[in-house]
Amino acid sequence: MYPDPKRVRIHRYNVRLDQYEHDYLQSLANLIGISPATLIRQLALKQALADLTLEPQLMTITATNPDDKQTL
Repeated sequence: MYPDPKRVRIHRYNVRLDQYEHDYLQSLANLIGISPATLIRQLALKQALADLTLEPQLMTITATNPDDKQTL
């Protein structure tokens, strides 16, 4: 029935939201025109991808000369 049976969404995670978070996500979902569940799934996957591909922040240190900066 499905080309790839692993693509069927059967796994669930529960998220508890306060009223303000719920209203915000509901409004955003209505504005975009998708269901809140779809919005939350997209936001979670987008954040996970960003966390996986995040480059380490470069630290800048000052050498003996304050005008001479090196990047680690």
